[in-house]
Amino acid sequence: MRSLEMKAPNRKERIDDLLQHVANEVYAFVHESGQTSNEGWVSSVVIQKQLGLKQYCAPIGSSNDTPKSWLFNIVMRRLQEQNKVEYRRAGSRVSYRSSHFH
Repeated sequence: MRSLEMKAPNRKERIDDLLQHVANEVYAFVHESGQTSNEGWVSSVVIQKQLGLKQYCAPIGSSNDTPKSWLFNIVMRRLQEQNKVEYRRAGSRVSYRSSHFH
């Protein structure tokens, strides 16, 4: 049992590292895409579609088996907490841009 307890923190750290790698890739996409868009803003729909961040998350056979934006939301929140992206809502449209756009 002790060896399982010792491995758990390492797994948790590896998962956190993997999420950070995903966040870094998303940030690079937002930053690069913002260079060619109006004022640097990139639609959340574009980010999700281009990077495949809308995924199935319910168990197979579930009555609510539609792709969700959970991974996207987790990654974007992480980037906001790191002050790497800015968030903007206009009506029902959400956009992000690199904090380094200015």
